[in-house]
Amino acid sequence: MKKLILALLVAFVAINIQAQDNIKKNPVVQDLDFLIGTWEVEFDWYDTHKPGSEPVFSEKGTMVCYYDLDYRGTKKFIFCKFSLHTDSGRLKGRYRETLEVIQWSKFSNAFEKTGVFSNWPATGTGTFIFDPIKRTFYYEGELGVQDGMVEKMVETYQFNEDYTAFEKRNIANFSDMPITEFNLTMTCKAKKAND
Repeated sequence: MKKLILALLVAFVAINIQAQDNIKKNPVVQDLDFLIGTWEVEFDWYDTHKPGSEPVFSEKGTMVCYYDLDYRGTKKFIFCKFSLHTDSGRLKGRYRETLEVIQWSKFSNAFEKTGVFSNWPATGTGTFIFDPIKRTFYYEGELGVQDGMVEKMVETYQFNEDYTAFEKRNIANFSDMPITEFNLTMTCKAKKAND
């Protein structure tokens, strides 16, 4: 298991380096225009230490993405609001909302994503690059947990050819865990709704 996780991390770094070559020279948030609209989303959350097991819980709902915050006639951010219902597992019946805000940052030379969650009193932050040739996002970020501890996350989004569906995989570990160990794996399937 540790070898598999280490191999995934090495592959992520190699893909990330290759993707840097495919990045547009002067990106803007409008390069992600395909996100705008309503998406049907399904999340499955797994215990990484129990490969092949059923999800700990599953969520279904919508993600609605739109432009906001104008500066000199140009929208500078994409907001994506999630409305999610947990339909199975230990959190069955839970409803939560999340909001992700995306922008291009000249300071970090990457897209930045900040997330806030109705069920969690902390903020998730990170950066990602978009590889338009492979139609892929590569994201690295952190979510505050408690007592100065953070949950580190690595995500990959893979879009289909016409950007009307994507699959996302997230692995996460806590800052007091070895880099080769992960506590949760999340998968997501999303399909654009007919707006």
